[in-house]
Amino acid sequence: MDKLKRAAIIVLMIIVPIVVGGLVYVMYTLSLLPMKPKNGYNKNNNNAAVAQAKEYTYPLGEFQVNLDEPGYRRYVKVTVHAGFRNQKLEEELSDKDVDVQTRSAITSILRSKKVEDLKSVEGCENVQKEIMEKINTIIKTDKIDNVYFTDILIQ
Repeated sequence: MDKLKRAAIIVLMIIVPIVVGGLVYVMYTLSLLPMKPKNGYNKNNNNAAVAQAKEYTYPLGEFQVNLDEPGYRRYVKVTVHAGFRNQKLEEELSDKDVDVQTRSAITSILRSKKVEDLKSVEGCENVQKEIMEKINTIIKTDKIDNVYFTDILIQ
């Protein structure tokens, strides 16, 4: 009797997942299962939604600067990228004069910070917002939407 129970359990463990998987497949193909659209996907105009959601990034460089910590020798090393939707901004950001101005602005902002300003996620987001606002005063073509820190080291 023990062998019969084991065999029944093994058969059920094989058959139940196959039946459930088959039902899910049938329900999905017949559109009976609601599926949420991803990334602004719209059945009527999916190309426009995808194009609108595209964000370009441009590396602004790696910065290693001393922090504003009187009595301590603390520094931050961070790699900064700009995020934007207008691809023409890439050309402007790569311009030598704009590059010098943005690097100078980022350096000044970072040098004015303390360790506490960069220690938390919220603090980093505030610094990123400050950098974004300053860069947007420098560039003329359009505005950047985001500033990203891809690497950050505080010592």
